[in-house]
Amino acid sequence: MRKLAMILVCADAMNAAAQMSESTPVSIQVNLAKPEGPYTPIYSWFGYDESNYTTMKYGKLLLAELHSLSPVPVYIRAHHLLTSGNGVAELKWSSSNVFTVGSDGKPVYDFTITDETFDEFQRAGVRPMVELGFMPRDLAATVPGVNDYQIHYPGNTISGASNNPPKDYALWGELVRKYTEHLVQRYGKEQVGTWYFEVWNEPDIAYWHGTPEEYNKLYDYAVAGVRAALPNAIVGGPASTGPASEKASLFLDNFLKHCLNDKSAATGKPIPLDFISFHPKGRPTVVEGHVRMGLANELKAAGEGFRIVAKYPKYIHLPHHFE
Repeated sequence: MRKLAMILVCADAMNAAAQMSESTPVSIQVNLAKPEGPYTPIYSWFGYDESNYTTMKYGKLLLAELHSLSPVPVYIRAHHLLTSGNGVAELKWSSSNVFTVGSDGKPVYDFTITDETFDEFQRAGVRPMVELGFMPRDLAATVPGVNDYQIHYPGNTISGASNNPPKDYALWGELVRKYTEHLVQRYGKEQVGTWYFEVWNEPDIAYWHGTPEEYNKLYDYAVAGVRAALPNAIVGGPASTGPASEKASLFLDNFLKHCLNDKSAATGKPIPLDFISFHPKGRPTVVEGHVRMGLANELKAAGEGFRIVAKYPKYIHLPHHFE
């Protein structure tokens, strides 16, 4: 399981830490007899690839354990909430089959699997971070062949058409609106108003088969759909990687420029952005039989993310979500 943590820290301190070499000596002294103040836990955000695992035996047990672990509300982020399929979990894959197109050419919405997943969140007392993805088969721009939508592990599971752009952005926006509307009807405005809605996952790499500009359009239509169903919904993105590479840095930078300067492709109005998400990665290595997660690389990526956000005063105080 990959762990999500919302970390609000001083950008200067993060940048200083990120610049430290792995070979720089560090001296740490701990005086357990001297209290420094209350400890605020950050381990209240968790995520996993396979949303269908939520309703399985150990998935249910795990949600309860995570809820008990933290004194503050626990949030869960899972992939494949909109993906087409039979609802059976596989490694690196899940599905809800929420959207299909009927023989008459009209959209069909089925929330059966969605309800099972979100009901389990409710029973466990955790809150969803609703990751809006991936693309339903009947909405994907192209699906070359019958076996080109889902790629089974150990194949490259993100190379299939489930990560394609939509063939109709307005229909994508309507799917998101219907999805959000259903969640509000089932769980109530007050409850869903505490959730977070994030558009896609790591669109700067192969999880997204479109261009950065197409992602921005995807974002516009998605947040317009969410807000149409729930005007006070908490929306954000872009859930990009790093930014530890030039490509990832540019993606985040261009996304923030889009939100700040452009008008929504869906509404022609200003683009909502309530939180910023990106995924600083470690660089795990095995040292003397133990896994070293590569914290220096992760701090460097986080520092670069803060540097980019700091260019935009309007956004510098928004919550930052890290994976």
